[in-house]
Amino acid sequence: MIKEKLITRDTKHSLAYQEACLNTGHFLHYHGLTKLNFELHQPFMFKSQEMIQLLDSIIWQNCNLFIKSLYLNVYKVDCIEGENLKLGKPDILKANMLLHQYGAFSTSQEFKTKKGCEYLLSMY
Repeated sequence: MIKEKLITRDTKHSLAYQEACLNTGHFLHYHGLTKLNFELHQPFMFKSQEMIQLLDSIIWQNCNLFIKSLYLNVYKVDCIEGENLKLGKPDILKANMLLHQYGAFSTSQEFKTKKGCEYLLSMY
């Protein structure tokens, strides 16, 4: 799992994302936990019993929280420094590098150009 930085509110994100940053940061601070931001476009493995325990122990249904960041800060998983695997523009060289290095990447709407779609279709 790659960690990015501390959870901080950034006005370039949507209001819902900013609210989740604030709520998650407050929750982690209140409980004396680290506030690392794991809201990256990268898969992670979790233990289902730990996730169930976490969700049973907090009120999350009506709160805007980052569940992945909560889980990974509560259970202190090992991290590696790295980069966000989300690609905006269709950078095919970088996509291939991410596939080779991490086995995955994710895309934004910007990737869905003719070039980007052709690349994705060529993978099947």
